[in-house]
Amino acid sequence: MNAVAISNKLFMASLILLMIVFIYHGYGWKRLLLWRRIMDKTDAPQDPNALQDHAEDVRRSMQSDKPFAVLRNPLLWIALAGIAVSIIITL
Repeated sequence: MNAVAISNKLFMASLILLMIVFIYHGYGWKRLLLWRRIMDKTDAPQDPNALQDHAEDVRRSMQSDKPFAVLRNPLLWIALAGIAVSIIITL
């Protein structure tokens, strides 16, 4: 295998890992949890206006919890390092 083939495989693996990190640990997972908390029947009020207020309260609490939690994930930095190494190999 030459260096370009290794670089391509490393780049693709790092890109897949990066997507998994953002979906699972990042915003995609938080959106799913947010939707579940809004639609939770035990926690949500039955009045439509109160339900909208409840949804806004849940959104605010989710936004203020950990906005940069994905940056503290070591898998993110491994994926970014893999992408950087694959770019350096091709140069």
